[in-house]
Parts: sequence; C-alpha cells; structure tokens
Amino acid sequence: TTLIAIPIVLPTIGDLVREIDANSDRLDPNSPAYDPDYLTTLFDGQFFASLALVAVVSLAISAAYWIIAIGRFGRTVGGLAVGVRAIDVNGALPGYGRATVRWAVPASTNLLGFIPFVGFVGALLQLLIYLWMLWDPQRQGLHDKAAGTYVILAR
Repeated sequence: TTLIAIPIVLPTIGDLVREIDANSDRLDPNSPAYDPDYLTTLFDGQFFASLALVAVVSLAISAAYWIIAIGRFGRTVGGLAVGVRAIDVNGALPGYGRATVRWAVPASTNLLGFIPFVGFVGALLQLLIYLWMLWDPQRQGLHDKAAGTYVILAR
C-alpha cells in the first residue's frame, strides 16, 4: 500500500516544501516578514484531504488483500512462504466473514494513529493482538480469537 500512497502524497509534500522554502523569512523571528501563524496556514484542507485519501486507499487495498487471501486460500503470500494456514474450528477455510473479522481487529488499531499523541497506543495494542498467542493455551492471537480461527502448519 505504500507504493500506492507515494504518487498521492509526494506532490503534496513537494508543494509544501517549496512553499516553506519560498517563504522561509516568515519563519524567522528576526525577520520583518515573520508570521507566527504561518505554519498553521500551510496545513489546509487540501493537505489533510490528501492524507485522508492515502489512508482510505491503503485501508481498502489492505482489506482486499487480507480478506481475499485468508478467506479464499487460508493464507497470504507470507503464510505460503512460511508454511502456515488459517482455518476455522472445523478445519475448513475461514471464509470471507471470518477473514474480515481477522483483518479488522488489528486494522482498527490503526485508526488511533489519526489522533495526535495517541497513535503509539494503537501500535501497542496491535503488538498485544499478535503477541497474545505467546501465552494463550490455544496459541491464538486476539484477532484469531475474535474470528474463531486457528493458524496451523500446512506445508
């Protein structure tokens, strides 16, 4: 998803850098053109709209990849490489419903990243979701528990 985001974000960041460079005197407190509110005017609706677009596109691509891969095949490309597969309690493929829940639990923690000074909480929660399997008797992460799935070796 990062590769998709680059062409969307780079022009906006480039415009922002050129704007700041052209008006650097407005940032210098010793300059007669100094404007203490200058930086706040740069981050207008267009800048945040570009970031929101990147977030939505990234979320959609992530959802499509994980839900289709897990729901239809029981594994992602990474799971295929290491020889693991997700199954439901009956040993069958999880299906799209369980795959959606399995994806949504960790993905939902990314939303905290949009709240200033709280994004690290989302990262810690996501870490907890995956590390949970280390002390769980069924060796399930919290996303597996929510979806009713298990990960098995499947070479």
